[in-house]
Parts: sequence; structure tokens; C-alpha cells
Amino acid sequence: MFSPTRSLGRSTMGGTGTWRTTITTVSWKTWRSCMIWVSSVNSYILSISWARLLPRGRLGGVNSAAIAFYDRLIAALLEKGIEPFVTLHHFDLPHELETRYGGWLGAGMREEFDYYADV
Repeated sequence: MFSPTRSLGRSTMGGTGTWRTTITTVSWKTWRSCMIWVSSVNSYILSISWARLLPRGRLGGVNSAAIAFYDRLIAALLEKGIEPFVTLHHFDLPHELETRYGGWLGAGMREEFDYYADV
């Protein structure tokens, strides 16, 4: 399973070749310069990365850098009069939870997601 939090640089997808994962994580560093591209819209859909916010789930603590990032991003959108619409899960399950529970059907995943949504 692909996880950008553990596979930065080049990655394989199911053994079918390599592709650059840096494209999917570039907004983490360049979001301010992207504000010019969204200045003509009135809403913006963004995904909060569960793997970035809580890399180890309930047991590992909250990544304060991720909280600060999303706080700055949402504040910048609101300042420009852009309404943020947040997606809590967009195919971004922390690798440790995949390993610990075996995916979404594993016992304990509901509690993990509840905790994530509360954060």
C-alpha cells in the first residue's frame, strides 16, 4: 500500500513501476504561492492528511506542525473570502494503523477515526 509519509522520493505502486511521490506532497511547502491560483474562487476543497496529523494514530500524539499548517492554510483561505470544505479521508490511512489493524475492517479502526475526527 502506498503511503507518502513513508515513501518520499520515488515509490512503487503495487510493483507496476515507479513514480514521483513528491508531487502529492508539494503543497505542504508551496501552499502560499498557490493562493494566487485560487483567488478567483469562492470555495476550496482540501484534504486533511490523517497520516500527517496522527502518524501513529491515537497512541502517538498529534503532529503540531500539521496542526499549524492546516491552521495557516484555512486562515489564508478565509482571509481571501474563500470557504474551505474539508475532506477527512481521501485514501490517506496512516501506515501504522494499516499494519496494526489490517485496514478499515479491523477492530479498533472506528475508534481511531473518531479520535482523528475529534482532533
